[in-house]
This record gives sequence, C-alpha cells and structure tokens, in this order.
Amino acid sequence: MVDNILIFIIILNKQKMMQPYFSSITPPPIIPLYFQKQNNFSAQCGACALNNLLGANCFNADDLNKICYQLSDSVINPYKSVFGGDYDVTVLINAIKEYQI
Repeated sequence: MVDNILIFIIILNKQKMMQPYFSSITPPPIIPLYFQKQNNFSAQCGACALNNLLGANCFNADDLNKICYQLSDSVINPYKSVFGGDYDVTVLINAIKEYQI
C-alpha cells in the first residue's frame, strides 16, 4: 500500500514538472502589421518607408512632392530626383514632423 502511494506521488510530481513554466501567462494578441511594398521602378522607397513607419498609407508621391517644393522653388529641385521619387532625407524628416513624432 505504501508503495502504491509513493508511486502515485512520483507520477504527480513528474506531471507538474512537465508543465510549461509560462503556462499561466497568456500570449499577447496578434496585431496585423502594415507593410507597403514598393512597386518595381517607382523610386518611391521614401514614401513606402514613411508609410511603414506610421503603419498606414499616409503619404504618396504628391504629398512628398509638395514638401519638396515648399523647401525649394527651383525648376530642378535639389530635394528629389528629376526622374521622380528618390527624395532627400530632409523631405522625409519634414513629413515626419507633420505627424509630430
């Protein structure tokens, strides 16, 4: 009889040891992440990076072009490529300042 009780206690201890350590902690909820992929040959990586940082489609080429022309009125704008896109980091910083981050 004592042997049966001892075996029962050993089995209970093994079951407790086999339980995961963090079994009482509930995992955090899964939050979908926003990811905007750059189209091929669009040269809009700055806009995609800003949108991915902010988690939504907040900026497009027109928005960033408007910031470029606020910074400089010249025909050949030094804050963006003449072929479109490829914005200077100053444009991206000013765009972030609009969101007061």
